[in-house]
Amino acid sequence: MNRAGRLRRILNWHEDPRLIAWAATPLGRLALWAAAVLLLTPRLRLFALLVLSLMVLALVFPARRIELLALGSLAVAYNFLPQSARAGLLPKLGGMLLMFVVIALVFRAARDFRKLPRWAQHHPFLLLHAMLYGSLLLAHALPAERGTFLGALVTTYRHVVPFLVWRCSYVMLAGKRGSAAKSRFRDHFFYCLPIWGGTGTPIGKGYDYFRQTRADAPEELAAARLSGIKLLGLAWILMGFRELFFALVHGKASPGVTAFLGGWNLGLPTLGGAIAATGTRGWSTGTLWACLGIELISSTLRWAISGHFAVGIIRLFGFRAFRNTYRPLLATTLVDFWNRFYFYFKELLVEFFFFPTYLKAFKSRPRLRIFAATMAAAGAGNLYFHVMRDIRHLVFLMPPAEAASAAATRAFYSLLLGLGIFVSMLRERERRGKPSPPHGRWPALRRLRAIAGVWLFFSLLHIWGVAPLEFGFERRARFFCSLFGF
Repeated sequence: MNRAGRLRRILNWHEDPRLIAWAATPLGRLALWAAAVLLLTPRLRLFALLVLSLMVLALVFPARRIELLALGSLAVAYNFLPQSARAGLLPKLGGMLLMFVVIALVFRAARDFRKLPRWAQHHPFLLLHAMLYGSLLLAHALPAERGTFLGALVTTYRHVVPFLVWRCSYVMLAGKRGSAAKSRFRDHFFYCLPIWGGTGTPIGKGYDYFRQTRADAPEELAAARLSGIKLLGLAWILMGFRELFFALVHGKASPGVTAFLGGWNLGLPTLGGAIAATGTRGWSTGTLWACLGIELISSTLRWAISGHFAVGIIRLFGFRAFRNTYRPLLATTLVDFWNRFYFYFKELLVEFFFFPTYLKAFKSRPRLRIFAATMAAAGAGNLYFHVMRDIRHLVFLMPPAEAASAAATRAFYSLLLGLGIFVSMLRERERRGKPSPPHGRWPALRRLRAIAGVWLFFSLLHIWGVAPLEFGFERRARFFCSLFGF
């Protein structure tokens, strides 16, 4: 075996057949639990005991993992309650019951999908989102007095709907496909309020995805759990690297890391800090360009760390879920980066925007068909997701002019992203079926040039997507112009 083969074997230690066979034994399962204790306890704090307890039971009773995860979702429901709703037992129970009712109603509609009115079957997601977001706007308009039962329910509803809306969309998608008809409530409850947490973007794509990736054979289970341990370990390594990276670049780190570096750092601002200081601080052009690359690395590390922890826990329970982030900084095309950077967000846009458009629009014109589907997903779908995520700020907390500027910023971001991915898809499509070009003398240099082009596009794109919303379109445009000395 050559050196590259040995290195590959070391890096993919979790795929070793002998290790997998040993991990399937009682002693191996105990070792997996011990490794999970070491990797999860410092990260999850109060939730560590719950996750590890459920994992022990799942190791002993793997066929009952759905029931165990659904049981854990009850604790998630309590943990999801805002502090104002925890003042008494009645508000706690009311808030948890409210979450339960929302998910149960969506599940009932999905299970009996063929019994819904025909117009509802034709537009299930439009109806679902209109009801959830419409009621959310109403909840934001209502006064939420602290200490009252109604105030606790309103506050809880404000918190839970943005988290549940796309998870409930996956429940309804299972209903549209017909797979929810024979499912149980707990089959959906556990991923609507998952113990691995997350944002408004579901990690894991709902009932059909978990059913397809579920491992049942002992060795398949062992392989999934070993890969979960590997992901948790990688998450800790990336956390350490991110801490060191921030210390070197920004001077922001724990006292131990700062002492290790002797207090030395580059003193560069974050991209958000540089945009905020546009016109007031005399940053050099080189510094501003450096901020772009640093922001791309930082955001990649952030999503990789959170995604590795979430997917690692999912794999510990025996589901062969894909990684959320997989080496996007090595991508040589825009569409490849988009697939690798935030996999489950990309999949959400594909499921609910790309495929519906692609299956219906411009069937006789392939190129226009791809353009329409891509802009529906990366463009309109991206815009819709983020505007509705921030609807409270845009409608209730920001002046109309600032809200319009923030929405225009996201629209411009989505337009650029959609156009970039479309062009990249066309180029990849044109290359298919053609012989590969000769490697020539400098293949590594050409690859680096392609990677640099991807970095440049997404670094510039981050100008229009970095938080906070209050930056608005005009300030971001001034920062963009300052990159070129204007």
